Amino acid sequence: AMRGLRPRARHLPARRSGRSGCRKLQPARSLGALRTGMRPRTPFRRIGVAEAALLLERGDLVVLDARDAGSFETSHIDGAQPVSSANLAAVISATAKTRPILIYCYHGNASQELAKIFSDFGFTEVYSLDGGYQAWRGRAAGSGDPLSSASAP
Repeated sequence: AMRGLRPRARHLPARRSGRSGCRKLQPARSLGALRTGMRPRTPFRRIGVAEAALLLERGDLVVLDARDAGSFETSHIDGAQPVSSANLAAVISATAKTRPILIYCYHGNASQELAKIFSDFGFTEVYSLDGGYQAWRGRAAGSGDPLSSASAP
């Protein structure tokens, strides 16, 4: 006989008498009741430069530049403010959730991540610029658009 290869079932602790077995956990509330306190998340929208130009005509638009500080200093969309992991919490807490938000980065990828964050925090109108600042600059260069501020090279 092979010792040590016995089933371990007999080593399990015995049930104590007088105790009921496992009780099924019953939720105190249904999921519907739990959801009533939560607002549904409004998804952000990806937009092109033409729609972004129309948005910029609105007086209540918040424009956020997700590029690095050096790129922001070199050039940015007029009225934009820089946003990064260092000031993200401050920007979120200082901005009314009903104000429209336009976020752009270099090529439109990082801005989508930030737009999702703003959307998750309950902002109701969030936009990510497809193609990022590169697409915006291409549009502005082709039309002589004054909506870009740039330092002299």
